[in-house]
Order: sequence, then C-alpha cells, then structure tokens
Amino acid sequence: MCFGETVVVQVASGTLDTGLQTRRGMFLANGGGDPPLCSPWGRTDPREPASLHPAEILTMEKEVAQSLLNAKEQVHQGGVELQQLEAGLQEAGEEDAHLKASLLQLTRELEELKEIEADLQRQEKEVDEDTTVTIPSAVYVAQLYHQISKIEWDYECEPGMIKGSILFGEPF
Repeated sequence: MCFGETVVVQVASGTLDTGLQTRRGMFLANGGGDPPLCSPWGRTDPREPASLHPAEILTMEKEVAQSLLNAKEQVHQGGVELQQLEAGLQEAGEEDAHLKASLLQLTRELEELKEIEADLQRQEKEVDEDTTVTIPSAVYVAQLYHQISKIEWDYECEPGMIKGSILFGEPF
C-alpha cells in the first residue's frame, strides 16, 4: 500500500470503516518502523533488488497474451473437434437405428419363409403318401385295361387326362 490510499478496516463491532490512512500510521500501528516508499513500478523500498522495467513487463504481458491466445485457439479447435465427433455419433446412431429396423424386417421375413418351408414339406409328405397309394393302383388298373382290351395309352396328353386307343386286330 502506498501513501494516501483508501483502506477499508473492519472494526470489532462488525461494521466497516473506510478512511484515508498514511503509510507511516499503518506501520506504527503494526509494530513501528519506517514505511516503505512507493514507486510506479511496484517497488516499495529502494533497498529491495531492482524490480522489472516497463519493457520487461511489456514483454511478459505479450507472452502471457500470446499464451492466452494459444489456449483460446486450442479450446476452439477442441470445440470444433467435439462438434465433429458429436455429428459422427449422431450419424452412427441413425445408421444403427436403420440397421436394427432392417434386421427386424429380415428376421420377420425369415420366420415367414420358415413357415412356408414347413408348410411345403408337409404338403410334399402328403403328396408322397398319396402317390404311394394312388400310383400303384392306377398302374395296376391301366395294365389290367391294356391286357383285357388291348388299349394303347397316349402318354403325351395333358396331366390329369387319360387318353388311349382300343385296337382290334393287328396293330397298324
């Protein structure tokens, strides 16, 4: 504190007193001695080692300002990178949701195909059972008709249709 500064002092009663006090009075109140001298560069006592000159202070201020600018730039770059990562995360989330929907759709289709396959296997088994009973009897009946009536069967007809010719006498 230099000569003639305003000081706020808290009194024991809890109120604040403001007043102009001299450095000499303050030093006497704090145990005496000579008050240090004030200088515009912060030196309070000429007996102290030389403090920084204004040029050195300016250099230090420039270094601190540059350091602050560098820190702000790093913060800005970190913010940009964070925004990019958040955008990538959002895109990945959207793609994930799309893939989950596709997976669910494909799973449904697979279940439907399994049901269709089971139904086809059941129908094939029924057809196999029917043909093992029907075909031998149909073949027997066809052979019996051929032997009795000499019917020549037309095998190139449409399915489900039976054609044949009854021949009398010698074949053509």
